[in-house]
Amino acid sequence: MRVEEFLRSREIRPNTHKAYERDLKQIMDWTPKGWHEITSRDLDRYKNYLKTEPNHRGKLRKSATINRSLAALQSFFKWLTLRDHITKNPALLLEKLKADPVLPQEFSQDEVDNLYQAICDRGFHAFRDRALLHLIDHGLRASEIHRLNVGNYDGQRITIRVAKADSVGTVPLLKKARKAIDQYKQWREQQGDVLENDSPLFVSHSNNSKGQRLQYWGIYKIFKAIAEIAEVENAHPHRGRHTLATRLVMKDMDSALARRITRHASEQSFVRYSDRGIELKAEQEFYEVHGEAPGDGVAEDQPESIQLEAIVDEPSNWPKITSVGMPLNEVSSVYQLKITLLGVRPQVWRRIQVPETTTLAQLHTVLQVVMGWEDYHLHKFTISEDETITLAELLGDDLFPFGYLYDFGDMWQHEIKVEKKLASKLGKTYPVCLTGKRACPPEDCGGDWGYVHLLGVLKNPLHPEYEERMEWVSSDFDPKVFDLEEVNQALKEMEVREGYSH
Repeated sequence: MRVEEFLRSREIRPNTHKAYERDLKQIMDWTPKGWHEITSRDLDRYKNYLKTEPNHRGKLRKSATINRSLAALQSFFKWLTLRDHITKNPALLLEKLKADPVLPQEFSQDEVDNLYQAICDRGFHAFRDRALLHLIDHGLRASEIHRLNVGNYDGQRITIRVAKADSVGTVPLLKKARKAIDQYKQWREQQGDVLENDSPLFVSHSNNSKGQRLQYWGIYKIFKAIAEIAEVENAHPHRGRHTLATRLVMKDMDSALARRITRHASEQSFVRYSDRGIELKAEQEFYEVHGEAPGDGVAEDQPESIQLEAIVDEPSNWPKITSVGMPLNEVSSVYQLKITLLGVRPQVWRRIQVPETTTLAQLHTVLQVVMGWEDYHLHKFTISEDETITLAELLGDDLFPFGYLYDFGDMWQHEIKVEKKLASKLGKTYPVCLTGKRACPPEDCGGDWGYVHLLGVLKNPLHPEYEERMEWVSSDFDPKVFDLEEVNQALKEMEVREGYSH
């Protein structure tokens, strides 16, 4: 009865609802005690049971599976305490397991060479894209490149003045990188650009935003286009940072000096690269000792990369915006937006209409609903950091695209294309979803390449991870399905819950 009451009180997605229900039923089957009788020692014993006893398929549970069960217990007992169903929360000191380590994912030397070769097919964009690729190869984050001005480049190095986790500093550039940036600047001047110190270093070439600062999602899109030409799979700009850090370790550079170059604040944050570099260096010397070279055409100074989940640290100092009500009465105009999730094939997209009075904070809430996210993580719009501003104030009649980043770990990049501005229809409820394609990826699945891996596992019942992954996403998950009726019903419920008016 308490479990049913708890689940009814939560605003959660169907898959999360089923996971909570399954996890809470599991502990009910394990103990004869009622919820008010369970102690912190009982929970410690249950945690040990999850770690040591095989599941119903005869396999030991992984850390992620156990931590999901513990999170359900923490949430449930907190709710029982707040609702005065129990007097003391036994889960207050319940600790989750240490996450399984995730290694860096570096590019192989062949992949790096292919990326640079692909620039030759970029035509009009070649000067900009070559300079951009060199900075990615020097370990700069896409968010840092987006903020660069002409004055941040002194002909020898790049100065990073704003970065996550305050990882500011200077990055020395190799000769080829300096040459690429100098050529790009000269090309822009030939196009008629006047380059001042505060001019953006990289600008967009698209018709809608030509000459404006290149945004994060634009950098992401350009890199994906280059990688597609180069036939490099699972490509993401952040992998350039992994590649540089691992390469520095393999070249026997002192870790303190290497951390200065990559701007990692501590050895702890850099250790995954140190371990990976040492591992690859040991493998390389193993072959050399035996008079062999690493096979499959892999270059000696850059062993072949393997498919792993990417590491992108979620900043702790980003404020989370609280959703506010959206007054929808007396709306004269609405914007029609197409939201596309970048990096996922086949594409996941939605087409929606929202009032011109919609603020960015409210648009975030709408995007979470229509895309299918669960609002567990931080987010950011590329168009403005002030989320109290309305779309009418930001856009007016100038229909240009902008970006939306959700989850700084998995880095889900969304392109928001403003398709049209039109008069609202009398009696019609906004916001509304008009159409869309395919289901949203599950939360915390490892970003775009992690999702590719997940889909591959789900298609292969013989895969060693198949049973665990099926249990995690549930059998109801279908990547091809998009339920328009369910989304619009959720939008209506959101309006009521947030106090929206019609």
